[in-house]
Amino acid sequence: MKKNRIITVIVGFCVCLLMTPLIRFPVGADAIWSPHGDHFYAEHWMECEYAGGRYYQANGEAGSITMWRFPNSLRKIAEYENGTEFKVVWLYTDENNIIWTVIEDYVEETVLGETQREYFSGWIRMSDLLLVYDHISFVEEHEKSLTPFSGSIDLESLDQYIYWAYPGSEKINETWLEYNMPL
Repeated sequence: MKKNRIITVIVGFCVCLLMTPLIRFPVGADAIWSPHGDHFYAEHWMECEYAGGRYYQANGEAGSITMWRFPNSLRKIAEYENGTEFKVVWLYTDENNIIWTVIEDYVEETVLGETQREYFSGWIRMSDLLLVYDHISFVEEHEKSLTPFSGSIDLESLDQYIYWAYPGSEKINETWLEYNMPL
């Protein structure tokens, strides 16, 4: 009797092991940009912090900023005039507590009538950048005066609405939020 129970448990365990590849476990993933071919990032990615993907403008004291090969490098990659916008995704803090961000850019060239892009990445000091005012800035500034919207929007007539980045913005967004997101 005891032998039958042990054999039953072993057979049940083996069946479970055989069934494991057939069982589908729910898995979720999100794609977050990371620089391709940046050796410094590849070596230090665990020390980098996700910054959320907000936009910043070049704001150097001399009217421009420098992109470096890696933080505290002596090798300049590119220079950008003030006002140039960058999407900041990853932050790295060096041993001197200077915060850097990795940026990807490209050089465009036309060869035999075909446009080709060569991508490169480099590092910029966050102190040389100025946050572009956006919907997050608006919410932070006006959080206490905002109230939840309790009405409804006719999804059939979305083309009659204009979706602004935030109230008072000069930027009209090209796409609507997903239908299931609260407005």
